[in-house]
Amino acid sequence: MNTKLRRPLLARLTGGLALLGLCCACGVIPTPFSPPPPAAPPPVVAPPPVPPVSVPPTPVSTPTLPTGFPTIPGFPTGLPPGFPSLPTTIPTPGTSLLSHDAPPDYATLAAAPPGSTDASGAMQMPFLRREVEAVYREVIADLPAGQRARVEHIPFHVIDDPREPNAAAGCSPGARAPMVMITTPMLMICAATSEARAYDELGGTSTYETYASSIAQMFQRGRITSLAPGAVTGPLATDPRKLARQRHLFDEQVAFILGHELAHHYRGHTGCAPGGAATSAEAEGLERQLAQAAPPLEQPFEIEADMWGVTSVLESGHERTGGAWSEEGALLSLDTFRHIGEMNQADLPMLFLSTHPPSMVRAPLVQSVADSWTPGRVPLPTPTIDSQGISIDLGGGGPPIRIPIQLGTH
Repeated sequence: MNTKLRRPLLARLTGGLALLGLCCACGVIPTPFSPPPPAAPPPVVAPPPVPPVSVPPTPVSTPTLPTGFPTIPGFPTGLPPGFPSLPTTIPTPGTSLLSHDAPPDYATLAAAPPGSTDASGAMQMPFLRREVEAVYREVIADLPAGQRARVEHIPFHVIDDPREPNAAAGCSPGARAPMVMITTPMLMICAATSEARAYDELGGTSTYETYASSIAQMFQRGRITSLAPGAVTGPLATDPRKLARQRHLFDEQVAFILGHELAHHYRGHTGCAPGGAATSAEAEGLERQLAQAAPPLEQPFEIEADMWGVTSVLESGHERTGGAWSEEGALLSLDTFRHIGEMNQADLPMLFLSTHPPSMVRAPLVQSVADSWTPGRVPLPTPTIDSQGISIDLGGGGPPIRIPIQLGTH
């Protein structure tokens, strides 16, 4: 039996629901479909003869997927036999995913608006609500015309919730009207990590690492909070450079999150009905549903949405006044989720990490897309899938990116 299942990803698009959990990318709950036939087991290959004791064997470098994240059914613990190496190196567990680029020239960044921060230099929730709405509209405005036409009338909602950091692209019940939503805890995490990172860049501190490592305890307490009192102190806390930079990093993070969510709509992953507009109450209902159920694994959708999400950030931001956008916000978000993925999962009441490739796999892909991007580039290729994983050809004469994710139907 032919075990190859290669076909365009769009051929698998079915109606469904996309969610972000805390992973800054959505899973999809599709309508029932027939699962692909199982792949035939790989042939058994006899091991090579053991070399004489006096001759040490030549070490073989085989890329392996990181450990320290939840067990995902169908997700291999290493590359399948004969699987080609990834063109980018998967970081080892515990390795920072943060951008290594120097911060931008502070003089190019827009000053923090009056009233956007409190006396300690932290961004305030009323400002965050206005800012994320503005970023949402900015990302949509810079999409290609065909994509923009599919999402420009989709309503965006900020949902109050004390503990659930979520963002989602989904449909209302019944009418299946489209929506995009984000919760206030997600805004709070993006704001806190942006402030901590901006503070660390100026002061050489480790505030970000301390905060990102504390999120598991927040889940245990049942409430997501911003930086601890006293975490950011002294003149740098209210330095205009720090205030401008933290806003810049916040904008980059939510641009990636929302660009990812919008991609689920214009790439057809959600299957929402065209036209119509989901209400805020329906968005709140969606958020409650996402907090109570883990969707099935639809990793090709997440890979594709990551690709389009970071491309949207770069297209919107490369000539942006007030601070150009780069992939650093996406990497900051993924590094935050990397911290969570390495924690004891018994401490976390959510199942969000089981719906996505780990950050250690997603970050190199995001970086590869950013490295290959040029302004006004042609639309990204659609990932193809086979019995061993996902393949993405970014062009440029290099080999395709191969992501060793065995697809499941659960």
